[in-house]
Amino acid sequence: MEEINDLLNVIHKDGRYVNTLDLKAFERTLVNKTQCYKLYWLEAIIIKLKPGKTYYTFEELINEMICSAWYTVCEYHLHLGPRSGKGHVTNYIEEVITILQRAGNYPSTLTKREVMELIKKYDGLIHHVKMKLSKYVPYRFLRPFLHIVNDQDMYGNLDDVIKKINKERVLPYITVSKPEKAIIVDEEWLKMFLDYRKIILEWIKYNKVVYLQKRNPNVPGIVYKIEPFTSQQRNLKDPIQLWKYIIGHEGITNLYDEKQIMTLDDLSLDHFVPWSYVASDELWNLAPTTKAINSSKSNHLPDWNTYFESFAQHQFKLNQIIHYDAQAYQLFERCQGENLFETWAINDLYLPGCNQESFKEVLREHLLPVYMSARSQGYAIWEKIE
Repeated sequence: MEEINDLLNVIHKDGRYVNTLDLKAFERTLVNKTQCYKLYWLEAIIIKLKPGKTYYTFEELINEMICSAWYTVCEYHLHLGPRSGKGHVTNYIEEVITILQRAGNYPSTLTKREVMELIKKYDGLIHHVKMKLSKYVPYRFLRPFLHIVNDQDMYGNLDDVIKKINKERVLPYITVSKPEKAIIVDEEWLKMFLDYRKIILEWIKYNKVVYLQKRNPNVPGIVYKIEPFTSQQRNLKDPIQLWKYIIGHEGITNLYDEKQIMTLDDLSLDHFVPWSYVASDELWNLAPTTKAINSSKSNHLPDWNTYFESFAQHQFKLNQIIHYDAQAYQLFERCQGENLFETWAINDLYLPGCNQESFKEVLREHLLPVYMSARSQGYAIWEKIE
């Protein structure tokens, strides 16, 4: 948090704004988050802002919120808010995304433009949920500036209340209901938001990570799961070289159909538990398959009872080879730079002279809890097409 505060202090020290804008109240807008709405609302505003444009409808900002959360909910299966006693979704953004995805079984990797098209296409299905967001979020975001504490005070003609307070102290925006529900951003706040757009977005990102980690306590790599991952986050170069060497010298079958991998060009390394859950390329979670099967499996879990034994055999074979083939061991050592961080894998799994049963039990002991955690987070079981 210290680094984020340092970034915000840059704004505080800017003489252009510190005496005219209530920056302390601005910082408090992201405090006390039962839900994540204020995070996505502010982010939507900052993303949509353009020089000279102060008018933004609730509709376009809420649509931006949905697009921003799409990947987090669909690809990474993160929950944006608390669950009900029966495990039902209580977060309106998450509810909208769930409705949209189920409406046509759409993939999690849709582009922002494609998600926007879905929002328009299925407006009739999600309108009632979006109305709940528009009823509260734009007003509650301003609570630190309005000196309003209780929810009871958030009702009535708030447009007039906000306009009156804005005459006494400059608010980031006022709200209007005609001709449509919208915000009008104050020009001085607009300048500040544009000047420090990057800093504010980093501040929002930090708060998102903290919030989502609390809501998804057992999920690893939250910091990578608030936006689509990039190729820079992946590092399979050394494991691929290791498995290519093993296949070229020993011959290894495809994990999921036990057929020989015919060409190295067709080799693909599959994450037994999907990368989108583990957010890492650890060697103990990788096994060889073909590009077609890896693409088919995508962001799903393999059936544990069907495939774990085969996966463990592949891993055990890998362990045997690296301990009697010097060149294979050199390639294995390279993996320890970016693909072996878990101490249990180094100290207890990849050991010389261990038998297959003990190796399998160590792997099962550490992999199964990760697998079950991903399953409870909502990852579906892959249905292999024969």
